[in-house]
Amino acid sequence: RTQPHRVLGVKTHAPMRTHMFEDLDVPTKGNVLFIVRNPLRAVASYVSFFMSLREHAVELREDVVRARFKDNYLSLLEAWDVHARYFLHEFRGRDLVIRFEDFQQKPVEVLLESILPWLGVDVQRPGLKNRLECAKNVHRGRHGVFNAFARAHTYKMTFIQQHRDVAWSLLNATLLQLGYSYSDL
Repeated sequence: RTQPHRVLGVKTHAPMRTHMFEDLDVPTKGNVLFIVRNPLRAVASYVSFFMSLREHAVELREDVVRARFKDNYLSLLEAWDVHARYFLHEFRGRDLVIRFEDFQQKPVEVLLESILPWLGVDVQRPGLKNRLECAKNVHRGRHGVFNAFARAHTYKMTFIQQHRDVAWSLLNATLLQLGYSYSDL
C-alpha cells in the first residue's frame, strides 16, 4: 500500500491521450519537476518504447522505429502538446519546468541553479558542486543519474523538413513558451 508521504517521485506521461496509451493517473497537486523534451525526439523515443513492449533497454532497428514514427507522429505530437500545456497552464501544484536538453548538456549547472534550490537544498553547502562534478565524471559509463538522461542508441534518428514544419506549426505557442526555436527541432 502506498504511503504518499514516503514517495519521492513518480514518472508519468499523464495527461497523455493517444490511441496507443491513456494514462488516467494525472497529478493535480503537490510538487512536479516537469522535464520536457524536444517533441520530435520525445515522439521517436515514445514510439520506440511502446514498440519494445515498454522496455527501455531494448533497442529496435531504426527503420522499424522510423516507419511507426511516420504512422503516429501527428497524434503523438498532439499528445505531447496536451501534456506540456497541462503542466504549463493547468497544474495547480508547485512546479519547475526543465528542458531535457539543458539538463543533458549542463547537468551540474541545472542542478545547482534550478533543481536543487527548488527542492530546498542549500546549494552553498561546501563541496556540493565538487561532489556533483565528481558524480558526473564517475558516471559517464552506462549507469548513473547523469546518464539516465542519455540512453545510448546505435543510431540518432534524423527528421525530415516536413516533420519539423508540422511540429512547428502544431506546437508553436507551446514551443516558444518553453524556450524552443524552430532550429531546435
